[in-house]
Amino acid sequence: MVLYRYGIKMTEKKLKKIYPDLIDAWEKCDSNKNYQKINRRLMLAVNILNKTRDVSGLNVLDIGCNNGLLSLVASQKFNKVVGIEQKNSIYKKALATKKVFKSQGFETNNVTFKNVSFKDYMSKTVNSNESNFIDDNINVILGCQVIYHLNDTEIDLLETALKHVKLVFFTSRSKGGNSNNSLNLVRKKNICKFLKNNGFLNLSIYNVGVRYEMIVGKK
Repeated sequence: MVLYRYGIKMTEKKLKKIYPDLIDAWEKCDSNKNYQKINRRLMLAVNILNKTRDVSGLNVLDIGCNNGLLSLVASQKFNKVVGIEQKNSIYKKALATKKVFKSQGFETNNVTFKNVSFKDYMSKTVNSNESNFIDDNINVILGCQVIYHLNDTEIDLLETALKHVKLVFFTSRSKGGNSNNSLNLVRKKNICKFLKNNGFLNLSIYNVGVRYEMIVGKK
């Protein structure tokens, strides 16, 4: 396993300088008002995401896409992004965010938000007898503040998905937090071990705040 560690210090002022159009669009979104703390961490993840190279032909699944920010930014870099959100109220916020980004001139035709759980998304569809995951030809997974919320059944489904995936972005917690799965996928040590066991031997870790790290895994 190749492991690198990077410290990312990103103030709001620096973020606005690097991504002025993105910040301008985001500040026009009503959907961000209840998620200020989460948004700051997502913005840091966006900075890391945009440093990734040679991904224009890859399709992304954003598990627990929340208000849609990371999905929309990823869509400017990747071929296609599918953001899934189980909670209907938050799913509607993602749709609202997409609408604002479109009005600000961002390309959003390659972004789809679905009001569905990860379990249901991984289930077979009536039309094709394959899962949405297979039908969407997913080869990248984003999981910002989500992997430790998955239960053991969902982790089994995640391992199935990882067989088809080339690149992953997961956040871990350096402080606090509990896991809903028996693998205790909260801390970076456990998440790195999980990814290594699933074929992701090239791992990079980025600090994205006091309590969080972004783990990027490549096969």
